[in-house]
Amino acid sequence: MSRLCTDLDLETVLWLQNYLIKKFKGTLVVVSHDRYFLNEVVTDVCHFHKSSLTTYRGDINNFTAVLEENKNRQMRLYEQQEAKREHLQKYIDLHAQAGENGVKASKQRKSRMKKLDKLGVMAAGEGRKFKASYDGEAQEIEAYEEDEEVVLNFPDPGGFDNTSIVTLDRVAFGYTPEKILLKDAELTIDLQSRVGLLGRNGCGKSTLIKLIVGAIQPNKGKVSINGRAKIEYLAQHQLEQLDPDSNPMEHMLERYPGDRSNATKMELRRYLANYGLGGDELPLQKISTMSGGQKCRLCMAAALYRKPHLLILDEPTNHLDLETTEALIKALKEFKGGVVLVSHDQHLLTKVIKELYVVDGTLEKLRQGMTEGEAFNRYKKDVVQGRR
Repeated sequence: MSRLCTDLDLETVLWLQNYLIKKFKGTLVVVSHDRYFLNEVVTDVCHFHKSSLTTYRGDINNFTAVLEENKNRQMRLYEQQEAKREHLQKYIDLHAQAGENGVKASKQRKSRMKKLDKLGVMAAGEGRKFKASYDGEAQEIEAYEEDEEVVLNFPDPGGFDNTSIVTLDRVAFGYTPEKILLKDAELTIDLQSRVGLLGRNGCGKSTLIKLIVGAIQPNKGKVSINGRAKIEYLAQHQLEQLDPDSNPMEHMLERYPGDRSNATKMELRRYLANYGLGGDELPLQKISTMSGGQKCRLCMAAALYRKPHLLILDEPTNHLDLETTEALIKALKEFKGGVVLVSHDQHLLTKVIKELYVVDGTLEKLRQGMTEGEAFNRYKKDVVQGRR
């Protein structure tokens, strides 16, 4: 099963998660970047790194812990190996310079040179155990090659006091009088807001977002949007609207037309680097050849270019790997503007959200004397047990 959580709402992910844990009796191979789902479901992790596939027992948390341990061990062994190499080389060079030509001295130099040639380590046990060695089939250990760190730097919106950005006051909306999608909705969003919206597909989350951005007007109640606030909405299927024949630089220039001078292009290159799209080639790479994660980062870069005070994200992790999701979590926590998040990613919601609302005809705030984490866990339990 590949990317099986993509396009599923949280409630369906919870059902699938529960089914695979308690009822499915077969062998499961799953490709997913949903950290919480993987932690609940998998018993082994296969990690493909630098053209090598390694298997680890346990869930994702265990995998990341063992991977870090192995990395640190490899670096220690590499440093020990290089220190020994330097020591042996100094000995050989010193005695060669001294001009020691005796049989004994010659044998010692040859012995040291032989050790230097064989210096390395033995590796065994799924990359978990290393043994320093001077003989046998020793394999020279290399410095651990880190993947390029993913960093997302969201701009500070600035120039805005801490008044409300959007306020919903007893809002009701329906496309027809017979089909009311939302009633008595109350919500206040400011620069400190980290709002999570839960609910099944078709429950009205998209309608609520349209009300928040002013795309539709309520049938009853009032939506107040601060006229000085900039609001950006990154829709779930925005990646599909990218021109496959364009490139990141051209996409930014088309979305924000104006000066196409070299200075502007250099500024855009620096800006795109904040989203892992820097360097000489990526800004000019054809969008059709970019990965889903790269396209997602391009959409984020475009959405944040105007330095919005409120950022609304609909399923932002659908095309992101684990490392980029962690970078997104860090960026959202440090972002100086407000955030509204629609997501099935339990790890993302748990790490970022301060207020949780369920959309189901009304807008119900989950708390009732509990922390956000406790309320979220209670909600998930109710979904699995059919109480929601």
